[in-house]
Amino acid sequence: MTCRDPAPCRGGSPSPSTRCGPLSGWQSSERPSGSAARNSGQPPDWLLETGLNRDSPPVQVHQGDCWNRGKRTRGISLDEAHRAISKGVKPCDVCRPDSALEFLET
Repeated sequence: MTCRDPAPCRGGSPSPSTRCGPLSGWQSSERPSGSAARNSGQPPDWLLETGLNRDSPPVQVHQGDCWNRGKRTRGISLDEAHRAISKGVKPCDVCRPDSALEFLET
């Protein structure tokens, strides 16, 4: 928002919506990407569920919005998800990331 009135908003002042307009060059439908998306509270597209300790191999790959993900997950990229499944990490039976990634059963 860009303020038309430079006076700061204070208790008795009119609300900002009566004094402010939209930012130039910004659309509310735009979504942040990259690190901005990770910090915006949006779930990552893919998750890797890790084992019980740091030496354990990964347990499962999930889609970012899967309700069945474990507590020990971290966001991963599309390439990392594809690589993990191709190396034998089990895809989640609920969200089926292997189907979303178009893996064929052999």
